[in-house]
This record gives sequence, structure tokens and C-alpha cells, in this order.
Amino acid sequence: LELRKRIAPNGEWILSTFGIRDHAPLLELFKELHAQEQKVVLLIIGKLRADFSLLSERLRKQIYITGFLNSKDVFLHLKVSDAFVMFDYVSKN
Repeated sequence: LELRKRIAPNGEWILSTFGIRDHAPLLELFKELHAQEQKVVLLIIGKLRADFSLLSERLRKQIYITGFLNSKDVFLHLKVSDAFVMFDYVSKN
């Protein structure tokens, strides 16, 4: 609960992704959710691979970027997420 409160202090939904990805499509989805007035925080487990400066200051405050984490902490961050999104193809396995 402490981790969840740190990421989403106002009870927002936590939308997460993990790994080295092209985050541009995810940021577009995030902007659209906020345009629809959804209470959501974007949790990027790892490093951001998109132009963060294109987002408004208000949206940037709703994005939580962890940087590199060990596997135990990755699990804990995924566990507090309400939804996990990965737009790009990884592998058929």
C-alpha cells in the first residue's frame, strides 16, 4: 500500500509498462485518457524512451518513472498496477 500511495497519492488508476519500449504511443494514450478526465497515473518501470518535453507540466506530474529496478522491485511495481500495457511486439513466445 505504501508504494501504491507513493505512485498514486490521490487514488488514481495506475497504468504501467515495463522494459525498453517506444513509449510515444503510450504517451498519446495517456494524453487521451487525461483529455477524457480519467484519473490515471502512468508508471514506467525502467527508462522513458520518448520526448517527455512534449507533454504539459500537468501530465508530467502524473508520470512515475522508476529507472532500473531489480526483479523483486519490478514485481512489486507491477503488483500495484491496475493495468499493464505494452504496445510493441515482443515475441510469439
